[in-house]
Amino acid sequence: MTQINWTALKSLKTALLTILATLLLHLAFALAEGSHCHVLEQLLTAAYFLFPALPFLFTKVPMASTVACIVIWPFLIQGNDVSCLYNGNGYFMGAWPIVLSGLGASSLAAIATLIIAYPRKASPPHHAGQPNDKG
Repeated sequence: MTQINWTALKSLKTALLTILATLLLHLAFALAEGSHCHVLEQLLTAAYFLFPALPFLFTKVPMASTVACIVIWPFLIQGNDVSCLYNGNGYFMGAWPIVLSGLGASSLAAIATLIIAYPRKASPPHHAGQPNDKG
């Protein structure tokens, strides 16, 4: 019988909820600004912000996806504060530095989380008084 890893399942659920919260945050700003963009266009715009988070969902550490989303939130708030990111003709140029720095910070934070939290095989502990294999 296969054992279910409940911690990994909780981590995956948390990552999916964080991605959903990121989408809702972006849509809330778009609605608050009275954006003339359609909801589908806003979701496609939000996909740029989710780009660093989505690949990490399918690793052994989906918590990296959660970290990527949380790191992008301040950049998302600042970018939406500058202007509607998608105005029908392309991105507003004032938001590009925010988008690019947010994507970089989010990607680096997710990679760092993946490196730190990636499950490794532990070496067996060496107890005092037992002979070494090395002789």
